[in-house]
Amino acid sequence: MAVDKEDMPYFMSKDIVDQRDPNRQTPHRLINLHELAKVGVEFLERDQMELPNLAAVYSMKNRDAISISKATPGYNELIKGFFKEHLHKDAELRFIKSGSGYFDVRSADDEWIRIPVCAGDFLFLPPGIYHRFTTDHNDMVEAIRFFQCSPRWTAYLRDDDGDKQPERNEFLLKNGLIKSDRHQRIMSDIANPLVVRLNPNGTEYTCVYCNQLLD
Repeated sequence: MAVDKEDMPYFMSKDIVDQRDPNRQTPHRLINLHELAKVGVEFLERDQMELPNLAAVYSMKNRDAISISKATPGYNELIKGFFKEHLHKDAELRFIKSGSGYFDVRSADDEWIRIPVCAGDFLFLPPGIYHRFTTDHNDMVEAIRFFQCSPRWTAYLRDDDGDKQPERNEFLLKNGLIKSDRHQRIMSDIANPLVVRLNPNGTEYTCVYCNQLLD
């Protein structure tokens, strides 16, 4: 079964028999692109002619291509490895040339969101986000990968040392998923304009370090 362009993205079921299945929840729960943006993910449909402009927007200077199929040596083990929850220290920028599959990312509430991808799809994942990838039952995908400098494809597994990476903490702070140590300390100094700013409503303050409301 290939991915359905009319049905994406969505929250995944916790019961997975085959990672290449759609694995939807019952009832089916869709998620919109605005919700994806809350964890720094961008998902667009673009023509390949637009890639140079997109690469410039994201300051991506280099690229390579990857093709995975049943003909790839060690295919089954390869997709099992891709499906382990992990993060990278660098942003991921992918354009799907052909084939199809699924990128899974963690929501702000730590649920799995499944993003079906196929030819013409463009996906940006920020550094530090936990994610995984699998082909679907077409068992084939070809993608262009973009990177800012030399690629660092080291995967930091969540079960190992992923949470220890500074990029993980930066991701959580940037997306408002945790509060910084400074945020906690300035609660006693709420009148200091160097560390807080008064919001337009005149009743709430925001931490200048992590851009979150002060409780």
